Amino acid sequence: MLQFVWRTTGGGFQTTTWTKDQQKKIAGKWGLTPNISFKITKKDSRIRFRFGNTAAGGKYGYKIDAFLLRKGAFDISGTACSSSLGKVSLMGTVPQLGEPFTVSVDNTPNIAFFLLGATKQSVNLSPVGMPGCTLYTDILQTSSGVAKNNVASSTFTIPAVPSLIGMSWLQQAVVLDLKANKLGLVTSNLGQALIQN
Repeated sequence: MLQFVWRTTGGGFQTTTWTKDQQKKIAGKWGLTPNISFKITKKDSRIRFRFGNTAAGGKYGYKIDAFLLRKGAFDISGTACSSSLGKVSLMGTVPQLGEPFTVSVDNTPNIAFFLLGATKQSVNLSPVGMPGCTLYTDILQTSSGVAKNNVASSTFTIPAVPSLIGMSWLQQAVVLDLKANKLGLVTSNLGQALIQN
């Protein structure tokens, strides 16, 4: 397992650990899902990172290829259920005014539907033939994406309108997989986007 530890000025240590199935190779590059979001509340804060492999006796010294610090957030919560390829984990970019926002889901055999909502909920979908799956958001809008290398994505551009600062919305994916269960659908975990440019 890979572990990432960080600390901001005046704050305590925070840790995120990724299991082996959360370490994905996409387009020839390794990535970790879900992304990490954290809030910096003090001016002139410093951030310290430590990245290591806990399964290798605490081996540290790994390099981080890319690190992006932006205002805004795409926070992950909830539990994904599994397609025939594994857990369908949701990923998203940090939303910015005037820029494309992309949400993706891995372990997608064919196609995924992306739900956009405003209100959190927790609806157990086991009774309708989707064991272990939960609907975490209301549904205000949907989009779809065809999988490439088992990752499906959907992108839209956020208008460059300053009044959108502070806007938040929810995203969840529903993956079509006839081998997964009776209904042939599985759900991802939940993403919450926040614009704060």
